[in-house]
Amino acid sequence: MERHFKLCHHGVCGTCFAAVKKKILGMNLKEISAIQERLKRLEAERRKLENRLAELQTAGLSETDEPHTKGLVTNRSEASEKIALFRSLLLGREDVFPKRWQNARTGKAGYAPACGNEWKPGICGK
Repeated sequence: MERHFKLCHHGVCGTCFAAVKKKILGMNLKEISAIQERLKRLEAERRKLENRLAELQTAGLSETDEPHTKGLVTNRSEASEKIALFRSLLLGREDVFPKRWQNARTGKAGYAPACGNEWKPGICGK
């Protein structure tokens, strides 16, 4: 076939064209098949992950489990929202509480976590 193709004086003859087309089509069909199989596997994995995500999002959630704040807390949020966020982050730690700080130079103020066992080694990470 290659020899015939090289010797063909008028470009691509019907015999050469058919052979080349068959070879290219065979390669394309293999790639198409491989891509289709991969897409099937990815779709199955996607469905599995979506189901797991839905389970995690709904598992054991009740109204009392939801965070105290519904939206994004920023420096412009109400003080009560900031306090609720701070307390929700420290939930479960009886020895940790908010401590107010203020920068004397800039006047900026905020809250930082403080530990009731601050000077006991190994408890508060000092």
